[in-house]
Amino acid sequence: MTPHEPGLRICSWNANGFKKISELRDFATRINPDVIVVQETKLRLTDRTPIANYTFYSTPSRRGRDIRGTGIFIKNNIHHTHYPNPSLRQIESTIITIHQPTSQDSINIISIYLPPGSDSSKKITA
Repeated sequence: MTPHEPGLRICSWNANGFKKISELRDFATRINPDVIVVQETKLRLTDRTPIANYTFYSTPSRRGRDIRGTGIFIKNNIHHTHYPNPSLRQIESTIITIHQPTSQDSINIISIYLPPGSDSSKKITA
């Protein structure tokens, strides 16, 4: 995407842990996405996973150390707001809103992870 192309480049990545963070850094350099939503980060609250020129928001799993979790990388130059994670029992999520500089419009972006074994056919309870 060149600076003259309108739009927003969003990518999703199931990390299965950040042990290979160098792969994600290489991907971000090559593809240059505006936003990367990540599932299965397997991070703890104290972990940091920086990628140059991006802000990272992480929601570690509430079900135990080093499993599951979600996150969002967003370019530093994009005006946005990060929201606290809602208290959902079955779904893990990280939420941001991107604010459009030339209008009142906004875009909500949510990284969601529904763990295996969850019955997605049942009503999700908050």
